[in-house]
Amino acid sequence: MNMILRARLRLFASILPILIGFLRPVSSAPARAETEPEKGALTELSLEELMDIPVYAASRYVQDVSEAPASVTIITAREIKAYGWRTLADALNSVPGFYTSYDRSYHYVGMRGFSRPGDYNERVLILIDGVRTNENIYESSAIGNDFNIDLDLIERIEVVRGPGSVLYGTNAFFAVVNVITKTGHDFDGGEAAASAGSRDSYQGRLSFGHRVAKDGEFLVSGSYYDSNGGNLYFRELDSPALDGGIADGKDGEFFGNLFAEARWKGWGIGLFYVDRTKPRATASYGTVFNDSRNEDIDKRLNADLSYEGTIRSALDFQAHLTFQDYVYDGNFVYDYAEDGEPPLITMNMDRIRGQWWGSEVRLSGSPLARNRATVGAEYRDNFRLEQRNFDENMTALYLDSRRSSRVYGIYAQDELRLSAKMLLNAGVRYDYTSPLNEGDVSPRIAFIVKALPRTTVKLLYGEAFRSPNAW
Repeated sequence: MNMILRARLRLFASILPILIGFLRPVSSAPARAETEPEKGALTELSLEELMDIPVYAASRYVQDVSEAPASVTIITAREIKAYGWRTLADALNSVPGFYTSYDRSYHYVGMRGFSRPGDYNERVLILIDGVRTNENIYESSAIGNDFNIDLDLIERIEVVRGPGSVLYGTNAFFAVVNVITKTGHDFDGGEAAASAGSRDSYQGRLSFGHRVAKDGEFLVSGSYYDSNGGNLYFRELDSPALDGGIADGKDGEFFGNLFAEARWKGWGIGLFYVDRTKPRATASYGTVFNDSRNEDIDKRLNADLSYEGTIRSALDFQAHLTFQDYVYDGNFVYDYAEDGEPPLITMNMDRIRGQWWGSEVRLSGSPLARNRATVGAEYRDNFRLEQRNFDENMTALYLDSRRSSRVYGIYAQDELRLSAKMLLNAGVRYDYTSPLNEGDVSPRIAFIVKALPRTTVKLLYGEAFRSPNAW
C-alpha cells in the first residue's frame, strides 16, 4: 500500500473518536425479538432458558434449541464483545469440538480432530443471514480477516454440528455456521469505532442504520484494518544468506469491507464485500524468503435479494436470488537458478476467478395438526470457474482451466410432535451436479425427548456429502 493511502487511513483513525461525539447514541434494544433473548449473556442463563433460545439454521425456521434436530451452540454479540474476539476463527475456537489453526496466511477450522490439509474449510458451510458464502473454486469458507463482515455487526452465531446436507447440500459436512447480522433499528443512528496498536496497526469502522416508517429499515457499514506486522524468526532459515532467518515486517495485513442491507415489508436486499491483502512471510511453497512481493489478495462479493411472506395465512414462503464474485491473486517469487548459478528471480502468479448465481424457494407450514413440513428447491449456476497459473510476462503457462457447472437440489423435511415431550424430525434431499452427472441423497432423522424439565435427549442420524470442486 502506498504511503499516501496509509497516511489517509491513519488520519481517519485519529478523527474517528471525535466523530463519535457527534453521532446519535446506539440503541441498546435487542436486534431481533425472535432471535435475541433479553435475558442476558448465555453464561447468565439457567438451563431452562438455555433450552428455549431460538435457532434458525438447524431447520431453516425459528425453533427452540432444545427442539432443534442437531447439537447447537449459540454465540451472542455480548460474548464476542466480552472476550474481545477479532475474527470468526476466534469465536469458533471457543466452541466445544472445534479448533482452528493459522499458517500466517489463512485460518482453518477443524472438528473433533479432523482438519485435512488443503481443504481450505470446504467441509464447513458458512452462511450470513442464511446466504451461502463458500466460494465456488476451492469452496472455501473464510473465517479470518478475509471474512465478509466486521464482527461488530454480528448479532449472534449459530453453530449447528453434524451433517447438514439435508437442507443445504454440499459443504454442510461437519457443521453449518449461520452468522446473523444486526439490523438498522439496532443502530437507529450512527456509530464509529477506532483502535490503534503496536506494529503500526490501525482499525476503524463507520456504521449508520435507521428504521424507515413502520415496515422498513436499512444499515450501511464500512471497516478497514491496516498493520505493518512484526518480525518473524524462523530457526530453519537462520543463515547469513537468508537475513538470519528473520522476516522483517513481512507479516502485515490490510483489509476493508462493506456491508449494506435494506428491508421493506417482506423484501430484503443485502450486500457484503471484503478486499484483503496479506503478505506471505513464511517462504511457503519454496518461494524466496523475505521478499515483500510474496502475497495473497482476496476479494469476496455477495449480493442477495430475498422475499418472505405467507400464502393464505397458512404457508410461509421464502425466496432468494443470490450472486457471488470471488477473486484470488497469489504472487509467489521463485529463484529458478541451479546451485552455484546467479539468481534467476521469477514471479509466479495464481489468477483465480469464480462467479455464480443461484435461486431458492421454500415453503413451510403445518398442513396437519402437530406437524410442520418444509419443502424447497435450489439451483446454482457456477458460470465462471477460471484457474490460471503462469510465470510473469507469460514466459510459462502451467494451468489454464475455464469451466462451468450447475447444481440442482430438492428437499423435504417434516417435524411431527408425538406428544408434549417427544418430537420426530425426518428429512431427505437430492442433489444433482452437472457436468459430473452425479446425484447425492442426504437423509436425516432425529428423535427428541424432553426427559426431564432440565434434560433433553436427542438421537440423531444424518449423512452429508461434498461435491468435487473446480480446484
